[in-house]
Amino acid sequence: MSLTEDSLRLNLTRLFTSVGQHPFDSIDWERRDARLVDHRTGVASFEQLGIEVPSTWSVNATNIVAQKYFRGTLGTPGREDSVRQLIGRVVDTITRWGHDGGYFADDEQGEIFRDELLSILVMQRAAFNSPVWFNIGVDGVPNQSSACFILSVEDSVDSILEWVREEGVIFKGGSGAGVNLSRIRASTERLGGGGTPSGPVSFMRGADSSAGTIKSGGKTRRAAKMVILDVDHPDIEEFIWCKAKEERKARVLRAAGFDMDLDGADAVSIQYQNANNSVRVPDGFMEAVLADGEWDLTARTNGEVLETVRATDVMDAIAGAAWDCADPGMQFDTTINQWHTTPASGRINGSNPCFPGSARVHTDKGLVRFDELFSRVSAGEEFNVWTHDVTDPLRPDNRVVLSTPEAFMITGRNPIVRLRFSNGGELRCTPGHRIFTANRGFVAAGDLTSDDFVRLADLPTPAPRADRALPAVIDGPDGHRVRTSWTPELAHLVGRIAGGATFDGSTMTMTYRPDEVMAGLCGRHSAALEELLGIVPKVIDRDDGSAEIRLVDGAVVRWLTALGVSLGADDARVVPAACFELPDDLAIEALGAMLGALGYGRDDAMSAESRSPALLRGIQRMLSAVGVVSSIATTRPSSGLRSLTVDIANSERFSPVAAAAGVESCSAHAQDVQAIVVATLLERTDAESKIYCYRIRITIND
Repeated sequence: MSLTEDSLRLNLTRLFTSVGQHPFDSIDWERRDARLVDHRTGVASFEQLGIEVPSTWSVNATNIVAQKYFRGTLGTPGREDSVRQLIGRVVDTITRWGHDGGYFADDEQGEIFRDELLSILVMQRAAFNSPVWFNIGVDGVPNQSSACFILSVEDSVDSILEWVREEGVIFKGGSGAGVNLSRIRASTERLGGGGTPSGPVSFMRGADSSAGTIKSGGKTRRAAKMVILDVDHPDIEEFIWCKAKEERKARVLRAAGFDMDLDGADAVSIQYQNANNSVRVPDGFMEAVLADGEWDLTARTNGEVLETVRATDVMDAIAGAAWDCADPGMQFDTTINQWHTTPASGRINGSNPCFPGSARVHTDKGLVRFDELFSRVSAGEEFNVWTHDVTDPLRPDNRVVLSTPEAFMITGRNPIVRLRFSNGGELRCTPGHRIFTANRGFVAAGDLTSDDFVRLADLPTPAPRADRALPAVIDGPDGHRVRTSWTPELAHLVGRIAGGATFDGSTMTMTYRPDEVMAGLCGRHSAALEELLGIVPKVIDRDDGSAEIRLVDGAVVRWLTALGVSLGADDARVVPAACFELPDDLAIEALGAMLGALGYGRDDAMSAESRSPALLRGIQRMLSAVGVVSSIATTRPSSGLRSLTVDIANSERFSPVAAAAGVESCSAHAQDVQAIVVATLLERTDAESKIYCYRIRITIND
């Protein structure tokens, strides 16, 4: 894309599309049922049958689009029921605006813009934020498309009421809002008529109730909201503790039998639950903390010092409240404004923090990516997250506990670092992400050195609420769905395919050694395919006792792709995305099958070999969820082969995996693999390399 100098209009060329072919005509479409089930009751909380989506879209994408973004009343002819309608509505509207605004040199340029944007969206190369899908092209709805708004509030009742009104309009349109309340006079100051002010924390109650009432975008998602107060405000202590006090009340009420779930009947009595709170601090405050100095709290009306406190007392309060309920956060005002890219527009008084979203999180539903966690929570799903108590500064213990995610947001992109540990594992995260070490406690990722010893997850993190439903389904020869849920046989089959199958177009081939044929593995997988498809796959027996299963079926290949199976070469293999979120018994089957396909246990070799680092690291991560530590090392550099060795000193945890891999006994093969590893900083990206990120705050359950 470029702008011509003579006309300053868009000059576009085609990249993903062809002249004369509509982008929607180049992909396969299918009808699916979108359904979300309340895990507490088993009753569907949302259902729309027979919606049209691209066949490559995941079940999660299907449910999110149907529940969140389709417009029109459910069950009426005016309700959208196809991704064609959704994307077409948005793209046609934007294209029309481009024509009306004179952005296109001619009609052909407008057609290229429309086709390219249609292709980008339907192929999921990029996606708009929620307000765009909520609002653009919908009759009678304002064209609100920004995701976040920063509001300004003055010290007057009119301004405060306008703040609440503006937030309501913003939330209704599906966007979020942040506000700094530091201009509102403190509760210890005086009103012009001699009365006592309410103070910003009091006004937060009303705004919080409004946010809790208004569904974002008219949907089920709660409003996204941030409230900030400067650290020199006289009401700063009340602000710091307001949320922690309410959550203590919530715990007492829950213990007394009240319904305090997120949408529980009694939860509405708990205040300050719809916002993330942050204290905004300048460098001067942080320097006073380091020097154990004093800090002045000043009046909003005339700047008079109303109270002087110890800076460390304020900092201790922030830390204590954050430990209690994950709020408040901190914003560093001096640094933010030093880095301000448009200082002429005025100083920055409010913003949103972020957290990298590429890593997988140990949850009670499996190993879930941070960004996937955000999407699913936005769609109404609930998760608990495993936390290792060795990081607890007050009560460190060698145990894991379930934590409850409290707030999620997407706020921008950050530079990242890539760490490699001495066990071969890798982690990509922001430089400031804190890593727990055995020698220095928490250390920023960008500050780790080869002298630091990082503590690995070495305890099981079960997934009791993992879904047994298949994330993608396949139709049998007569059109009916043969299998809609996972079985141990199916999990083992998918693990074997991920670790050892080869693909040539729509042809899939799996090869079995003579000992595997004798053990019945070939027959087991043949039967699983027959159960899945309703047809008998072709089994070829070789003279040397080996065998292979060959299947020519495009539907199967598409189904495997939807599960996350890689169809590429050996060095491109990965653990299928669906395997990370399997229930525990099925994850063991898939793990064992992958290890067996990679040679684990063959000729008593207690290691698995692969040319794909991503596959071995994925297996390593799945093993960590069952409490088994492993290490990856390069065995033959010239061929790119790496081996994964498992620590089976605790054979009780690994024995089920070994059995699924075809190894009868593993107790005699314990390896010396440590749970304490050395970290090496491999790569630090420059300022132009950025990633999708967001922040998750966690409250520890009692």
